[in-house]
Amino acid sequence: MEMTFVGLLIIAILAWIVARLVICSKSGSVVFSHELKLFAFFAYIMLLVRGVYFPFTSPDGRLVRMVVDFEQILPFNINYSAFTFLRERYPGWWINVFGNIAVFIPMGILMPFYFKKLNSFWKTLLAGFGVSLFIEISQLALYDRCSDVDDLILNTTGAALGAVIYFIVRKVKQK
Repeated sequence: MEMTFVGLLIIAILAWIVARLVICSKSGSVVFSHELKLFAFFAYIMLLVRGVYFPFTSPDGRLVRMVVDFEQILPFNINYSAFTFLRERYPGWWINVFGNIAVFIPMGILMPFYFKKLNSFWKTLLAGFGVSLFIEISQLALYDRCSDVDDLILNTTGAALGAVIYFIVRKVKQK
C-alpha cells in the first residue's frame, strides 16, 4: 500500500469536516473560536504526521510516498538501546536530538490548552508519552523507518518542556 502525504491530507481534512459537522449538529451550536482552536491543533497534528511518516527528501526528486509492505516489515526495525546518539555520532545527530524535543514542545503546550482533562503536568506528560509511543509502534509497519526508544525519550522530554511552559504561564496569568 502506498500513499502520498497530499492524499492522506485530503482524506484527513474530509474526515475532520464530517466529524466536526456531526459533533456541531448534535450539540446544536457552533463556537467559531473553539472550532478555530481545534483546527489549529489538527493542523499541528498533520504537520507532525508529515514529519513522522513521510521522509523529507527523495533521491529522485519525486513526491515521497509512505509505503506499507507487509512482506518486508519483519523483522521489525527497532532500537531498544537508549541514548545511542551519545555513543554513535552520525551526521546530523544533533538535528535528530533537538528536532525530536522541539517537535513535541507544542504538544505539551497545546494538549492541556485544548483538553481540559489534562489539567496537570503529569497528565500532560503521560499523554505526550502516549502519543509518542503510538507513533513509534505505528512505525513498525513501515519497513524503511525505525522505531527508536531515543525518540520516545526525546519526544516525551519535549512534551514535558511544553507542559512546564503551559503550566507556568497559566499560573502567572491566574495571579
